[in-house]
Amino acid sequence: MTFVVNVRKIIKNVTVEPTVFFYFLASALLDVSDTNLYLQKACRSNCTSEPDLDTPCDDEKQGIQFVSSVNGTYRCWQYLVMLMLVTLLMSWSDDAGKQRKILIIWPIIGIIGQSMNGCLQTYFWSWSPMVGAIVDMSIQAMSGGFCLMYFGAQLYLCDVTSPLDRTMRIGVLLSVTNICHPIGNGIAGFLIRGIGFFHLFSLCVLLSMASLVSAVVFIEDISVPVSHEVSILSVLKCTRVVDSFKVTFKRSLGRRRIIVLMLLLVHVVVLYSNEGEKTIFYLWLRYKFKWDERMFSVYQTYKMIGIIIGTMFCSIILSKMCKIHDGIIGAFAGFWDMLAALGYVFASQLWHLYLIPLLDIFHGTAIAICFSFLTKFYKNDEFGRLNAVYMTFTLFVPFCLPIYNFIFQMTMDTFPSAVFVISVMIDIFVCLLYGGAYVLTKKCETEEFCKSVQPLNTSKFSYEKDAEEKIY
Repeated sequence: MTFVVNVRKIIKNVTVEPTVFFYFLASALLDVSDTNLYLQKACRSNCTSEPDLDTPCDDEKQGIQFVSSVNGTYRCWQYLVMLMLVTLLMSWSDDAGKQRKILIIWPIIGIIGQSMNGCLQTYFWSWSPMVGAIVDMSIQAMSGGFCLMYFGAQLYLCDVTSPLDRTMRIGVLLSVTNICHPIGNGIAGFLIRGIGFFHLFSLCVLLSMASLVSAVVFIEDISVPVSHEVSILSVLKCTRVVDSFKVTFKRSLGRRRIIVLMLLLVHVVVLYSNEGEKTIFYLWLRYKFKWDERMFSVYQTYKMIGIIIGTMFCSIILSKMCKIHDGIIGAFAGFWDMLAALGYVFASQLWHLYLIPLLDIFHGTAIAICFSFLTKFYKNDEFGRLNAVYMTFTLFVPFCLPIYNFIFQMTMDTFPSAVFVISVMIDIFVCLLYGGAYVLTKKCETEEFCKSVQPLNTSKFSYEKDAEEKIY
């Protein structure tokens, strides 16, 4: 009987998880499929139909350079447009009375379009890979892509979850997205060889439709009526952006505004490193170690299983059960990310590669901890504006893609692993920022200067606010 009650309780608490799972599973399959599709089309100049991938490319290096070039130029603008759209929609969702559901449904429609574009690019193999890549990136940019899905889901969870459980729920959400990567990356390479590109893109269409159905069934509309008319165009006003910054750096925070700035910088540099590595990692393995998509799939599965374990350990054991401060957890995660990046710099043998994921198990944890840490400074109706500022800072991230890809292309024939030196320096900076945020937080809790403002506690947080508080 107890088991049945627990199952019902779990089902009752299910909200965005199924939607996010199906979406990111389709996204993981698309990432591998798109990269290999355009690489194969670029390196087989005389091919007019889907080729036999067991036959070697005409020019492997040409295909790798083409994908790296696209990632370093066009994808930069794709991310920029996508993040600007996400920033505007986050602000609009607050003004429109917590319109969170559309933030999740809109990127699902986009990924359906991306999957269909992949089917067309495969069926008409003679079409230019450059045209196909630009169309795919344009669809993702205009739909908000994975950024809008993930931040929209985070925002929804913040609205329906208490502060005590927020770090755990966001950690679980991150784990759900991470589960999709080993599954998607683990089977994508084998599916490409087994059923071909066309059927794999068709499978992505089906998974995207499953995500859409899950959103309709499990995600409740938590919007509230507003007394004023709100439109998307209204958030284009500069005053909206200024207002979001005023709320984020409100006067009542006192010295904690420095902590907020430090955490926003953490968010930027960690994403900078993650997205930069993501664009070159498969190309690096393919060029330096002569791997194919199947070997990459196996490795990514092994790597992501460790990351899931590490993320759950930080969010449930360290945060929820041990009540360890978010700043300490973030610095801890950044230190292990630095060790993993150093491993990739010096990796030269196969066994080196399979040892590194043991150091990389906390990859991505710094992002989840950062957002959870930030939300504990604000009330629920301020989360949308906080996200708007969060995404405004994220607008700097796309400019990492040209740097990572440029360095990779320049050092391909001499020291291909040189690009990971950037990640090492970033991770050191993350450790320092988290450490500084922790020290300042403790000072603010004990100093007389901070007694007049809201006390911050990473395990408990009061939403009570002085009615006469002014926001600057």
